[in-house]
Amino acid sequence: MINSNGIKLKQTIRNIVIYLLLASICITGCNGNNILDSFLPPEISTPDEDQAQVPLTKETVIATPAPTESSFSSNNFTIWIPPQFDPNADTESGNIMLAHIDSFQEIYPQYAFDIRIKAERGPSSLLNTLQATSSAAPGVLPSVVLISRSDLETAAAQGIILPVESLSSAIDESDWFPFAKEMGIIQGETYGLPFAADAVGLVTKENVIGSKYLPLIEARRRMGTTAFAAGDSNSVLPFILYQSGGGHVEDQHGQPIIEFDQLSNMFESIEENRRFGVFSSDLVEYQSDKQVWTAFTENEFEGVLTWLSQALSEPDNYFISPLPGIGNQPYTYANGWIWCMVDKKNNNQELSISFIENMIDPLFLSEWIPKAGYLPVRPSSITGFNATVQATLNNLLLFADIMPNEITLSYAKSDIIKAAQDLLQGLSTTEESTQEIMDKLESEQTQ
Repeated sequence: MINSNGIKLKQTIRNIVIYLLLASICITGCNGNNILDSFLPPEISTPDEDQAQVPLTKETVIATPAPTESSFSSNNFTIWIPPQFDPNADTESGNIMLAHIDSFQEIYPQYAFDIRIKAERGPSSLLNTLQATSSAAPGVLPSVVLISRSDLETAAAQGIILPVESLSSAIDESDWFPFAKEMGIIQGETYGLPFAADAVGLVTKENVIGSKYLPLIEARRRMGTTAFAAGDSNSVLPFILYQSGGGHVEDQHGQPIIEFDQLSNMFESIEENRRFGVFSSDLVEYQSDKQVWTAFTENEFEGVLTWLSQALSEPDNYFISPLPGIGNQPYTYANGWIWCMVDKKNNNQELSISFIENMIDPLFLSEWIPKAGYLPVRPSSITGFNATVQATLNNLLLFADIMPNEITLSYAKSDIIKAAQDLLQGLSTTEESTQEIMDKLESEQTQ
């Protein structure tokens, strides 16, 4: 016998389940989800390499992991150098340098040599890149770098480059010009070995001075109209003239100083040469050595006081002479580039030192330096120049000083350069300029 009450109870339960199911479907559909996803387990998918990906929007940022030490094998030998020394450049100097590096690499076939060109200035400069890499990824620092003296001072102070005196005695050799021997030394410790140099001298189109030094008071009778970048806020010529007359820029404790008798002599020399027509008031319009050099090559001046690398790149067109100064012997500023060791992992330190010593080999430098358009750091490397240039460089480089650092030169720098500009324009006298700077410095010291 069929129980009607039981049938009704089952039917009621079935209806309740259907209603609940429909309600669930409605809710899921309204939320924008796939209805089947509510009841089926999600599908586990794997990436399809052949599937085209949706282009990234501009707002999307892709973070590239920084290289780690494991990214580089221990037999990777990396060299960072400025662009003017690029061995892969299609030049005579580039070919000579590349051949020299290749011959060294043949001795160490187990190492992969990697030469990187780094800008000398700007946000991506060699020094800035060294600083950033040293902080973010020290494991990928280069093995060796070729850097300027000013960059070496910063890198040494920050511990980025390593002292080399315990690994090499090359700096103790006698075959160095005095200024060059000091280039790689910071506070008595050797951080690198000198490679190439530059210095300020006189460039003319006619050989009016020759290879011997002449004081400015004598040289001006032969020089004709002579230019320098008087409008450059970083001009070093007033300081060279000041020191050529015996002035000092540092005291015995290394603190910046100005000696007023020598400062007055320098101002007087500028004023006299303006009166004689050697220096003109127009010089204040030239704000860089490049501008002055262009004016000189376009025959606006008969001579130019500038860094000699400008002329040595075209040695057949110009004559170079020691910079005429105030004193009785030559004096000028020199700057240069030094090979330094960076790699702190100790894996390649012996190779690094061998490479650096190979790059300062006198025979190589005597062949490379004249083609590169720079000045030698070793007397033995002068032999690549003709006899006249050899005599000039000897007279100039034996008495050159490393250019003082920016901190030292900044002492009264803007006031001295402004005073020199006023003298060139006839707006001030030697006595007025000297007294003004004296009063200002004395006022600052009493504050």
